[in-house]
Amino acid sequence: MGDALLQKTYATDFIEKTRVKNNGIVPQYYVENCHDAIIPKDIFMRVQEEMIRRANLHSGTDRKKRVYSSKYALSSLVYCSKCGEIYRRIAWNNRGKHSIVWRCCTRVEHGPAACDAETIQETELQMVTVLRYGR
Repeated sequence: MGDALLQKTYATDFIEKTRVKNNGIVPQYYVENCHDAIIPKDIFMRVQEEMIRRANLHSGTDRKKRVYSSKYALSSLVYCSKCGEIYRRIAWNNRGKHSIVWRCCTRVEHGPAACDAETIQETELQMVTVLRYGR
């Protein structure tokens, strides 16, 4: 984004040329606009926010910590309106007919008695996502 943090490491021995990470021993300097940006600052900041969001995913009524899965484009985007848990992608094969659906994790793991949320077809979910977020 065009900024630089200087003195992240410092030399402990000039003869041996050993360097160590600066943990506050030597002052650090943050220089803004010191070189041409590879990407604009606003995009860089939005990416940083998204990385923080993915690192701190919680779901369900007990706010259970979840690991972000980037395997599918719709992972960690859909939450159950009944129990608050995330939806999981599942491949169905009914009588030779293959289909991809998304189901509530509580329902998948504990059955319909725990959560009676609807199953969503992937094509339907993709259309809604494109209509809502697409430009």
